[in-house]
Amino acid sequence: MATPQHRLQHRLQERIEARIRENLLGLVDSKQWNIYRGQFVNAVQESAGKLLGVPCLTTNAGSSAIELALRAHGIGPGDDVVLPSSTFVATAQAVLLTGARPVLCDVDDTTFNPEPEHVRAALTPATRAVLFVHSFGNPSGAGRVAAFCAEQGLLLLEDAAQALGGRLGGRPVGSLGDGAAFSFNTSKPISCGDGGMFAAADPQVYETAKAIRHAGLREVPDGRFLAHEIGGKLLLTEFQAAVLEPQFTAFEELAQVRTDTALRLRERLPWSRRTPGCSTSTTTRSAPGSGSRSPWTAPPAPSRPWPNTPGWSASTQRRWSTSP
Repeated sequence: MATPQHRLQHRLQERIEARIRENLLGLVDSKQWNIYRGQFVNAVQESAGKLLGVPCLTTNAGSSAIELALRAHGIGPGDDVVLPSSTFVATAQAVLLTGARPVLCDVDDTTFNPEPEHVRAALTPATRAVLFVHSFGNPSGAGRVAAFCAEQGLLLLEDAAQALGGRLGGRPVGSLGDGAAFSFNTSKPISCGDGGMFAAADPQVYETAKAIRHAGLREVPDGRFLAHEIGGKLLLTEFQAAVLEPQFTAFEELAQVRTDTALRLRERLPWSRRTPGCSTSTTTRSAPGSGSRSPWTAPPAPSRPWPNTPGWSASTQRRWSTSP
């Protein structure tokens, strides 16, 4: 029997899917498929910017957004980037694509996120940046690592692929460091099949990333576009953005549905009530490893098993750590 929650979720899904169909059919008829003349890429970037509080650029994939974050800060050959040993392989590959060297650090065995002592142990004379991965959408420890990076004069970049909508100490995940990457892959809080997003508060970094994202092009005063640096084609299409736009519009409702579902599961799964770090998108608590009484809220991301629970093993860790 369908519960009121199921009916609410079904109506929300129907509304979003109807809007997606309307967007896609209208887009085909409009012939306005160029992202600079179209409406949906700009609408997604604007909505994301309001959610995070920093300017955003859509990309063709989350891994491209990580590479963009690195290259926009000038990271390349001769530089080392510290990243956690527990992450998807694309995190390290993005570093390698810039010519820099990924240096793996240990992680906390409860949260799978690094602490400052883990980062410190991995530093080299060539270290330029720390790439903090919000494992399974959990930002635990990010505040302490951010403070450590500030003390050491290191860049802090966030791999927030699974963490859209998460918050730490009242600040949105993606605004904690010098730049952040998000993913719109099928396993993420919202999706268009594949896609990504880069966020940065620094205007110069933002403009550099915008140029690198599209063949290194920058607009000059006479209206022409000239290539000022080596870039690629890392663009999200209008068609993908047309799928994302209704999900951003309904993001708070989607988050609430996921939160309510997670709370019901948490009440029915005994291990979840005693697992450190297990929370939902509306539960504010002290996050393990995030510092003294640092409240955090997890994003409305798909559920993942947590460590120190029945059935958790090293093989389980490897399986989840290497999933997209």
